[in-house]
Amino acid sequence: MTIEFYITEKDYINFNLFHLYHSKSIKLFLSIIRYGVPVIVLLWNLFWVIIENSGFLVLVPYCVLMILWIIFIPKLTESINKSTVRKQIREGKRNDFIGWQRITLHEDYIGEAAVNITSNINYEAIERIGQGYGCIYIYIGAIKSFIIPLSAFTDINHKIMFMNFIEHKTGIKIPE
Repeated sequence: MTIEFYITEKDYINFNLFHLYHSKSIKLFLSIIRYGVPVIVLLWNLFWVIIENSGFLVLVPYCVLMILWIIFIPKLTESINKSTVRKQIREGKRNDFIGWQRITLHEDYIGEAAVNITSNINYEAIERIGQGYGCIYIYIGAIKSFIIPLSAFTDINHKIMFMNFIEHKTGIKIPE
């Protein structure tokens, strides 16, 4: 089975967002940034309020800032991620991932052909499979992935055949 498709800048940005929200280590880091920083700042200020014997009313602005931090840091993180990826694409650092690609499913391996890359990946090398943002992501490492837009499939049956074949070869269920 061969699938040909075009990866756009938006597809690659969506892959990075998918990875951002589904990687255990990144989710842990973002949780620490989101909740840990406000707690530390609040405790530090509480310490100084107690030492200086000033009123707890001084902590109200810090509490407001920490609540705003918790609310807006996810959108800020997403925005920074998008702009970083766009900048890398403009600088030519991610051009291998954008453009026409061909994935061929063989009995023992997946063949990938892109503008500057030709590779064969054994099914055992696949670590996990995800689906979101209009694409299927087949991870071949921590951050390397085949990005397959759902628009690459001619119809729903073609997609189901592809998913069943990958699940059979890898033993990994593709989430809906």
